[in-house]
Amino acid sequence: MHILQGIATVVGYLVVIGGGLGGLVRFGFWALDEVQKRRQAAAQGYKIPPSTLTVALQQQREYWWHMGGVGQDPAMQIVGRFTVTNVYSRPVRAVQVELRYGLFGRKSIIGDLSVSQSLNSNYYDAFPIPPGDTRNASCHVWLYPPVAKKREKFVAHSVTITDHFGNRHKIKSVSFEYQ
Repeated sequence: MHILQGIATVVGYLVVIGGGLGGLVRFGFWALDEVQKRRQAAAQGYKIPPSTLTVALQQQREYWWHMGGVGQDPAMQIVGRFTVTNVYSRPVRAVQVELRYGLFGRKSIIGDLSVSQSLNSNYYDAFPIPPGDTRNASCHVWLYPPVAKKREKFVAHSVTITDHFGNRHKIKSVSFEYQ
């Protein structure tokens, strides 16, 4: 019996060490990709700015989800609006939104992102954000199959808006109310 407990302990330690090493390797490849992306851009005479946008949450009522469907199957429609300010000296486009969810944000889905024509406009499209200007950005994500039950709050691990330079602007723990 003691031998089985010893083997189980060793296997447990190996799993933990393997998971840690796997995470470290994954981080290393991510960092290497970022460095290579910036080196390639610099080699082509193009400089990627380190800071382009700031993204802020709006009022809580701007973050909601509702049960919709894909054919006969249920799906979650997730909607949010953010305030986005261009802090770079040239126009910037917000081109993509990624919602991460699940344990430690391991699962992700890409959604639709549109930017208002001006701060007080209700007309949304893929508008560039002029330097120093602030706009509203609206995101829509369909999540199938649903990961929350009706009337439950859904908390995303993070929502990341990516600009046309490839810079990612992340907001953690965004809470979406059921409507």
